[in-house]
Amino acid sequence: MLMLLIQVVWRRIQINLIFKEILYSSIVCACGCGNFPKQGNAYILGHNWKGKKREPRSIEHSQNLSNSLTGRKLTNSHRENISKAVSGEKHPMYGKHHTEETRKQIAETEKKLKRIPWNKGKKGCYSEESLNRFSIATIKVIKENGGIPPGLKNTIKGYFYSIKNNKEIHYESSYELEAYNILEMLDKVRSYDRCNFFIPYVVEGKTKRYIPDIFVDYFNGVKEIIEVKPKDLINKGKNIFKIEALKTYCLENGFKYSIWDESFLFMKDICIIKGGE
Repeated sequence: MLMLLIQVVWRRIQINLIFKEILYSSIVCACGCGNFPKQGNAYILGHNWKGKKREPRSIEHSQNLSNSLTGRKLTNSHRENISKAVSGEKHPMYGKHHTEETRKQIAETEKKLKRIPWNKGKKGCYSEESLNRFSIATIKVIKENGGIPPGLKNTIKGYFYSIKNNKEIHYESSYELEAYNILEMLDKVRSYDRCNFFIPYVVEGKTKRYIPDIFVDYFNGVKEIIEVKPKDLINKGKNIFKIEALKTYCLENGFKYSIWDESFLFMKDICIIKGGE
């Protein structure tokens, strides 16, 4: 009697195990991760490519996807949910950086697909508060590194309110913004502004023109044009011809000229500036 009872119990255990195996294999994600997909799906979203090398999308396929999403607007709650899902440590790139090789591959892919940046030619994409945060963060990084570190683009733009000039002055880089801060602090500077004139220069037999960065008027009557440039760009390409033309223009018009790069703009202690003396 005891043996019969044991056989019955063992048989039931075997049946339960077989049933669970059938049920488990029909519900669990087919990739083997052990998670459960939505009812009727064999895979969790994205897991069907797990462990496999995905073939890149064709240009036509990418364009079709882009067209299908053009004009689509997300609700504010949807935007907030997306933001929370990928903010801070939840972001897949949190604490990571692309290698130089990966950056080059991304750039080449973008060129092939001829993608246009979402904010190209658009104004008002960012609030003034956001632009100021970008400027402060960029200048902090540049000061800490003594210049623009690899991977950081010096492309911030905005408006700087000058108490000395009683108006807002447009800047097109963090370098120009820092130059405005320095000029604002100098007692010997009467006023300064963006240059509103152009200087002609010749490249390969063709006459071109460029607008210098800053025009400064000192209390002692000296006028100065300041060109703001990263050190590694001063002696490259068209900048060589531009600077030579600037020197000639200043000599003919009785102006002084200076070139301010990161070695001057982002010095930890700026005590004396010789411009205008």
